[in-house]
Amino acid sequence: MKKIICLLILLLCLSACNKKPDMSKPFELETYACDMSGYEGLSSTKHMFKGTTVRELERTVNEKGYGVFVLSRTGCNHCQMAMQYLNAVAEELGVTIYYIDAMSDEYPILGTDNYDILFDLLYTTLNEGDEGKEIQTPEVFTVVDGIITSYQVGTTWTGSDYDENDINELKAVYRKMLTPFCE
Repeated sequence: MKKIICLLILLLCLSACNKKPDMSKPFELETYACDMSGYEGLSSTKHMFKGTTVRELERTVNEKGYGVFVLSRTGCNHCQMAMQYLNAVAEELGVTIYYIDAMSDEYPILGTDNYDILFDLLYTTLNEGDEGKEIQTPEVFTVVDGIITSYQVGTTWTGSDYDENDINELKAVYRKMLTPFCE
């Protein structure tokens, strides 16, 4: 009898560990069509990105929503590389990426309350800079039940030298992050 009870408890614990978040009902964000033609390898309209704002990211966290987000800017060399590979993996898996433009004129971040909100939301993912933690781009992160569950800051290589193995490694990181969001 004790063995059966122990087995049932073990099975209950294992099933709880494997429980996936319920992403069956869409979590709707306010989005806009974003022109990605400023990034290498991307056209203005044929991509997996939907523009959104820091306030919508904040709402996603507060309302325990989910999604894949990227904070990026066209003037960043690593963003130029990363965005085309992120898009390729998103296309492969059929996953929408919510794009937050770090240099947006329409939805400004720098010098606004949005910066403080973004800093607080991303705090646990931020790298140390010369003056403490700092926001860097590109930052790809996933939110599930209002919690950042995975993130990748920059690329998987440093500097401007990279090869096919580096690209495949970055795509593998993105694939692992995006797979739970496949439809």
